Amino acid sequence: MATRHIKKRVACGIVGFLILLSGAIVWKRVHNVAIEWPRNIAFKKHNLDTREIKISQIDEPIWFVKTKNQTVAVFVRFKNEGARNFKDQPGLLNLLLSLLMKGAGKYDTTELRNVLDENSIDFAVNVGKDDSSFSLYLVPEKFQLAMEIMQDVLISAHFPEEKITTFKQEIKSELNQEKVYPEVIAREEMAKLMYSPDHPYYVTNNDILQNIDKYTRNDVIKAYNTLFDPRNAYVIVAGNISEEEVTLAFEKLFATLKMHKSNAFDKVEQKTEMLKHGEIVHINHDIPQTIVRFSHPGVKNDSEDWFAATVVALALGDGMKSRLFIELREKHSLVYDVVAGMAESDMLCLIEGTAGTDPQNVDELITRIKNVFRELADKGVTQEELDFKKNLIAESENLSSAPKVVSFLSVCRHRKVPLSKVNGYRRNFYNLKLEDVNSVARRLLDPNKLTFVAIGRR
Repeated sequence: MATRHIKKRVACGIVGFLILLSGAIVWKRVHNVAIEWPRNIAFKKHNLDTREIKISQIDEPIWFVKTKNQTVAVFVRFKNEGARNFKDQPGLLNLLLSLLMKGAGKYDTTELRNVLDENSIDFAVNVGKDDSSFSLYLVPEKFQLAMEIMQDVLISAHFPEEKITTFKQEIKSELNQEKVYPEVIAREEMAKLMYSPDHPYYVTNNDILQNIDKYTRNDVIKAYNTLFDPRNAYVIVAGNISEEEVTLAFEKLFATLKMHKSNAFDKVEQKTEMLKHGEIVHINHDIPQTIVRFSHPGVKNDSEDWFAATVVALALGDGMKSRLFIELREKHSLVYDVVAGMAESDMLCLIEGTAGTDPQNVDELITRIKNVFRELADKGVTQEELDFKKNLIAESENLSSAPKVVSFLSVCRHRKVPLSKVNGYRRNFYNLKLEDVNSVARRLLDPNKLTFVAIGRR
């Protein structure tokens, strides 16, 4: 569960090139040459001059890209420091991360908020199942100030007692409200099917509600002192600043962290297995529309099949041209909407989806979802589908700003892509052949491995 976001930065761009290609296409037709889909040649090799900055305090080098636009984006990920490590203290990490920005170093709560706003520094904190991360977005002349604030937040957060009490109440209020949300009920019921009770991911809202009041300020501080170990981190920076500025700032930050932080969290290997396959659970809930959630085993993100599996998942449930949307909405009018895609974490990779339908249509909906999986496994995707999905991926290639560069490189680092292969990373999608994608579809998809949770009136 993510903590508070100060601001969200979402940027996307579309590469336009069809006009330039039109002449080439006409030429090919005149000369009776096979026509390539324009979308296929949209994939290009990036020319990011990504440099490694090695500093002694962290095991993995900083990835740095010098850009010309007048912004700086910073991403720091502390691996293996997420919510799963606090299964025995459910909700404690959520409480801690909520408090981080409520005063640090020389700033109290109001002063910290003011100095960020006055200097247009965007500082976001996130916690996931497997990690915690920090993002900065600012203008170059504020880089040093932003790094000083980050150090204060990571080393000298205040955790005022009155704020602890306030956030406990807010967390409880939010979770109590969520108790009746069908999406939350479905998610927790699915977790019971996917994970055994002792699994690190198996924490329910009730677990948090039953424990949140027990935590003292000392508990928060103890957890704080185990997090943000520099030996467990990687950093990505892009912007119009110098390599020397980046080096000096992070040498100082991580040297300070190394003196204060140390954790003993276990590393884990990613898996694809679910606890149970083929289960169908229906929970009675008085809502007009029944929510159906479904899960299917995926592939590890370091698997050679990952690129093809991503295309298969997109063909299944991404957008109005997906198999599920066409079958369930357009052909049979069973759903208002349906989405599905790959969901990855350190300990599990799944194909997950949700659909909403009228209560009397639940059985038919489940049957038809299974049929879509079966047909895609048996017959595979078409060449047109493959080209269309490649085009969607190609259109996301725009790396015109520092945040976009950092976002792209963070995906590469999460997938353990070597720096030498980063610029050609997306060409792995371009190189996919239809027979390769369909071979993965046959091996991956099995309707008998689908697990369903339906929330609504019986």
